[in-house]
Amino acid sequence: MSVLFGRWNFDGRPADRKYLGRAEGMLAPYGPDGGGIYIKDSVGILFRALHTTSESRIEAQPHIAPSAAVLTWDGRLDNRDGLVRELSNIADTRSTDVSIVAAAYERWGAACFFEAPRGLGAFHLESEGPVADSGQRCHRHATSVLFGRKRAS
Repeated sequence: MSVLFGRWNFDGRPADRKYLGRAEGMLAPYGPDGGGIYIKDSVGILFRALHTTSESRIEAQPHIAPSAAVLTWDGRLDNRDGLVRELSNIADTRSTDVSIVAAAYERWGAACFFEAPRGLGAFHLESEGPVADSGQRCHRHATSVLFGRKRAS
């Protein structure tokens, strides 16, 4: 399981690169396959990878979507093929899981995390401005949650 870490200074202070560097040092043993850091204004996001699929080996996270939304993802998509079919104009079978989840967010907005991907995972999202095709605004939205959807028997 990869490691997702973020810090948002609600008082507007800039994100502290040294703080994230210390956190990365502590978390590196749990995400031994590399990672990335995203810093913008008062938000800092850290990802440390533990690759479990061939697609995860080519991911770059935090992932920056065309709308500038920043997403980290650690999970499994039980309906990956169905999502790729529904998102065929922006995702294909070679797409990484994080890019598929980001494409679902771009298409359906924040509701996609509870309706479209089926499986289990954790994510962190940082976004501001309009979300493509959804009419929603997600201003400085940052959240980390666990979610799952049980398949009908």
